[in-house]
Amino acid sequence: MYDLLIKNGFLIDGTGEKGYYGDLAVTGERIVKIAGNISGEGKITIDAEGKIVSPGFIDVHTHDDLVFDLDPMNMPKLRQGITTVIAGNCGFGSAPAAQHCRQDLAAYNAPILGSQARDLMFETFGEYLDHMERIEKAVNVACLVPHGAVYMSARKEEGQELKEALNRERQYVAEAMEAGALGLSLGLMYAPGCYSTEGELELLASETGAKGGIVAIHMKSESDRFLESVEAAANLSLKCQVPVEISHLKNVGKEYRGNMAKRLGWLRGLLERGADLSFDMYPYTMGSTTMAILFPTEYLRHGVKALLAQLSDKKIRKDIARRLKESWGEEDNLSLLCGWENVILSSVGTQEHTKLLGKSIEEIAKERQMEEAEVFMDLFLEEQGEVSILLNHIAQEDMEQTLLFPGVSVASDGLPGAKAPHPRLYGTFPKFLREFVREKKLMTWEQAIHKITLQPARRFGLEARGALKEGYFADLTIFDPETIRDKADFTDPRQFPEGISHVIVNGCTAWQEGGISKAGQGKLIRKR
Repeated sequence: MYDLLIKNGFLIDGTGEKGYYGDLAVTGERIVKIAGNISGEGKITIDAEGKIVSPGFIDVHTHDDLVFDLDPMNMPKLRQGITTVIAGNCGFGSAPAAQHCRQDLAAYNAPILGSQARDLMFETFGEYLDHMERIEKAVNVACLVPHGAVYMSARKEEGQELKEALNRERQYVAEAMEAGALGLSLGLMYAPGCYSTEGELELLASETGAKGGIVAIHMKSESDRFLESVEAAANLSLKCQVPVEISHLKNVGKEYRGNMAKRLGWLRGLLERGADLSFDMYPYTMGSTTMAILFPTEYLRHGVKALLAQLSDKKIRKDIARRLKESWGEEDNLSLLCGWENVILSSVGTQEHTKLLGKSIEEIAKERQMEEAEVFMDLFLEEQGEVSILLNHIAQEDMEQTLLFPGVSVASDGLPGAKAPHPRLYGTFPKFLREFVREKKLMTWEQAIHKITLQPARRFGLEARGALKEGYFADLTIFDPETIRDKADFTDPRQFPEGISHVIVNGCTAWQEGGISKAGQGKLIRKR
């Protein structure tokens, strides 16, 4: 007798090959048989007639590092059909966290990872992974070591010798890889990642590549220096012999809307040179991030706490306001590129400002009869830096062309701690399937499912996952192709999707429509 038997489903195996009708049997954690008709019985039998049975979806770019401590189910992801999340992206994370920088690291992490980031810190990345292994969870999690934490922990005092700091960084990365990290994440758009030298990045990327890992890069510029940033990622891959994942392949800014087809044509030529590049993108035109990204990076060099102390100085505020009106060269001045009308408040810590959620900085400035830059600095100071924003920054056609590009996986990049989160936290994968396959017919079900299952599993080295194959882990999602849809929107972002009937993780039903959810079957996936 099988532990689980799924009958009469339309099986799409994740490879991109055409789907077929059949049955699937599970014993323990693994798929043991796939056939047109499986005789025998199951302890649990699911009739999947009229539904697609696919590998569980893999979310390659999340900030779910600490979410399981509050929500072991991670319901916003589980209800989307996601069975594996990859955490530690954009250089944000709670380990390694040396004692001397914990307060600054907590302030740095909180807008992205949630308020629990103030309390959940780990001396080493190995300790963090051990914690993740022990904690009950409904979905699998794999982790990248975040460069922001590595950078801050490696620098004990002002004026420290660069060679000593770099050696400590390399050691932190080596220890994380030995502990089971999938690779390294770089947030080059954010402080402190933006202060990294080319030599530093090459040192850490080489260490990661030597251990069989991947480097995920949130590029320094997604706007005026987009081409240079992609070239830098390609050169890092070639020079250090390491696979590189570019987090969010997009060209940001009002003047670049409609420009992506040209950029992708250029990118095809770059890939022909042999750089080992892949990408992720979310199926939305609006992004979500920490408000700190809007400051000139020279003001973030000593951390959020130091910046907050400076925001009471009229002379410094005047200088920041001036800088916000000009180009920043190699770095992106997002308020200038997108416009204050497209910078929208999404999360605050104080009750006083909750009434402002969903409003743009331009709207708030008009209400207060103040300059936008002054309103922005006031809000950041009053919220002590723990504030998140939405950015309306790309065109629909650009987003669609990017997600159709080979090597681009789907990612949510949701912020679980946000008071008014981006709807992608709850709706990314159903939205992708609804919009790209059922409604617009931009790709087939088989092509779309490949992008969210086997393609990311292979890219991130998730062994025996991402496909319907005998011997593979039974991470499965069963959904109705006629009804699957996202419900989360910017008015009400905390809405679960519809059309997904079962989510199975390591052979156990973690969630089923009308049934009882269960945590505990999710695993920490360590790179071996």
